[in-house]
Amino acid sequence: MGNLCIRDQSKYHTKITCYKCGDKYYSDRGGIYSQRKSCRFHDFNEKGVCKNCHLSKMLCNSGCFHVKKVKWYACLTG
Repeated sequence: MGNLCIRDQSKYHTKITCYKCGDKYYSDRGGIYSQRKSCRFHDFNEKGVCKNCHLSKMLCNSGCFHVKKVKWYACLTG
């Protein structure tokens, strides 16, 4: 018989790639946004408000949240 390696998911987190800047980050509890505002790019809608941090173009002098890059096969794996 071989050894079975089980790792505790609460201790080890895999890094996720941001779709806006391509950086790797650790996600928050929901798994979509990053734990802190460290992305260099904002994703503005047609009204000039960022979709992720909800700041307007005039007020966004800081970073934004990283956002998870969605793979095309995500709908197949759940």
